[in-house]
Order: sequence, then structure tokens, then C-alpha cells
Amino acid sequence: MPSISLSVFEREMHISWMVLFFLVMSAGMAPTSAIAQSLSVSQGIDSSVECPSGWYRCPSGKRCIPSQFVCSVRNECDRSITEETNCENKTTKNTFVTSPEISFAKAELKSWFLRRKKPGPRTDRWGSQIHRIAVALHLADNSTFSPGNRTGEEISYELTTQLLYRLGKDKKMSSQELALYLHALLVACMDPRDFYGEDLIRELRKRVEASGNYTNPFLILVLCNVGDDMTTKDVERERNDRQLPDNRTRHEEEEAVEKVLEVTGETMTVHYCVCMGEEINVGRTWRLKLLVNSTIYNAIETVAKMDNRQKVQYNVVDGKPYVSALNGKEDDPEMGMFWFLHLKFLSSEKNPKLVEESPVDIKLQPNQEIILWYKRAPWSGHSPMKKSVASP
Repeated sequence: MPSISLSVFEREMHISWMVLFFLVMSAGMAPTSAIAQSLSVSQGIDSSVECPSGWYRCPSGKRCIPSQFVCSVRNECDRSITEETNCENKTTKNTFVTSPEISFAKAELKSWFLRRKKPGPRTDRWGSQIHRIAVALHLADNSTFSPGNRTGEEISYELTTQLLYRLGKDKKMSSQELALYLHALLVACMDPRDFYGEDLIRELRKRVEASGNYTNPFLILVLCNVGDDMTTKDVERERNDRQLPDNRTRHEEEEAVEKVLEVTGETMTVHYCVCMGEEINVGRTWRLKLLVNSTIYNAIETVAKMDNRQKVQYNVVDGKPYVSALNGKEDDPEMGMFWFLHLKFLSSEKNPKLVEESPVDIKLQPNQEIILWYKRAPWSGHSPMKKSVASP
């Protein structure tokens, strides 16, 4: 079975997904490495160039594939010369780093999921997050989907019925959710290229190609994991993506955030509100008295000091903070949900204007309203995923 590496995990399933991330990292499955290595798959490789460690050179000599893709039933090399030969004499499996701590963490994670399986119909025991559950159980126990494993058989059945229902009912399934299902099909040893006649990999690739210059890196990672060829355009998209990590230190980031607090002048009144979902449905609004020349950042931090439930976390890009979480509710690239800032005058009937700059760069005017809005949106370069900095 092909291995799977994930870069982002569900943050709202009420367990510490950091444990799962630790398991992935301990298993040596680094997402950024997987993407970088997969880029070599798409191009012709000179025979003098060595394949990356743990990779297999195809019989044609012009392509490298992960060694675990050999004897995986599906041909991953050239169409004319297959690597699927002498497989009865070969055994390929993932090699995991093992220790008592890791084994214990895996067992606890598996037990946690199994205890939460619901009684009732076979088609509704695992719920709407079954795609993430399938991947998590595979990472905790890679025998979950082996032949004869009852848990794996139950999940595979429910996963199939749920996905068929979603595909039949909702043709507008988001690309992020489709990618989650692809990961689940992969670990369940089901072919996403022929899911009841549907080529789901081709569908995701089509959406990625239509996305323009920016693409959610999670989608590229999924295409990489399911064996799709990486293109030159994919590389360009990743270069355009401001979410790739930099080497900025925590101290430098904190200094960048602290510098913006130095403001002087007369006072003015502004409003600040938080919205969730597709419509602006205000749960609470704050009326603030700030110094003239204050920025959106100053307003956000003022509210955070008044109410610790409004504490914001930032990602820092080029020394400037961007909102990435509020009270633990984080940007979710998998599902395409992000925090957006909007600005409008209280007396205006016009729609709020999207703020694409850092909140430290926008100076407020009297009687303006700041709207911090968590909603689904097309992927764009304004939502950087850098190292996080919490509100002071």
C-alpha cells in the first residue's frame, strides 16, 4: 500500500492532533520533502542522476518513484515498461521509527477513535469526518486496512457509501474535501482513478489547473501522494505561495509585532466585530476609543486585552503579522476556511472592503468598522502560513 504524508490535520476533533503530527514526523514522512521529491517524477531524469534515498528507478531509467509504489498493483512508471514484475518475490512496506513512547501514542490514538465509533446502521458509525479518521487510524496502525481487519472493512464500506452519496447529491464538493476523500481512499487501498467509474484524481487535477497562479499546497500534496505527475506549473504555484515557511526566529517575529504599538495623537471612535460563516451575522460588536493614527492591529489587540476570549494569533510574513486564528479557531487550509479582514464606514451602505494588507499597515479613520470574518474563500496569497505569534 502506498504511504501517505499529511501536512495539515483537523483541529476540531477534540483530541491533540499534535500527537498525530508527531507520529507522522517520527515516521520520517516529511510533507515538504515529499513534495520536493515528487517534482522529479514529472520530468525526464538523466541516467547519471541518482534517485533520492528510498526511491526506485523505473525500468526506462527516466523516472523515479517512491519504493513503496513498487508492486502496488497500479503501474506508476511508464505505460510501456511496468515496474509491476516479479512482485510475488518482493515485499514492500513502510519502515517506521519505533520506540515505546511512539508505540504507546499510536495505541492511545487508535483506542480513542475505536471508543467513539457509534452503534447503529453500518452506514453511519463513523460520521462526517470519516476521511480524516481513516487516515489517522492508518497512521496509528498500518494494518487497519489489511484483508480481514473488521475495522478497516467497516470504514471502507461507510467511506464508499458516504462518498457516493456526496458525489451524487453535491456536485459542488469543495476541492479541499475532495482531497480529503482521496487521501482516505489511498490508505483504504481503493483506487481513486476508478471510483465507480469516476477518476477523482483527474477531477482534482482539473480543479488545480483552473485555480490560476495560486493553489492550496494541501491539494498539491494530495496529488503527490496519489501518484499524479507534478507539473512545471505546480512548481510555479508553490513559488508564488507566500505560505511556505521561512527561517525567521520567534524573537524576530515578536519584535515585529511589538513595534506597531507605538502610536500618539488624539482619540477617535471605531467599531470592531467578529463574524463566522458565509453571511455577516454579528455576534458581538465593540465600540473602541483609540488614538488617532491607530491601525487595525491596535484595535484587534485592544479587544484582546479587554476579553481574553478574543485573543488573536498571527503568522508573520516579511516582518508583518497576519491574522491566522481567533480564540483557537485557526485557518483551515484543508477546508478552505480562513480569517479575512474587512473595513467599512458605519454610515456607508456599501459592502465592506476586503483588506489584503497586514493589519499593521492600515491606519483607521474615525467611525470606521473593522470586521474580522471567518469564511470559506478561494485560495489566495494573502493567507500566509508562517511561524505563529500569539497576541501579547
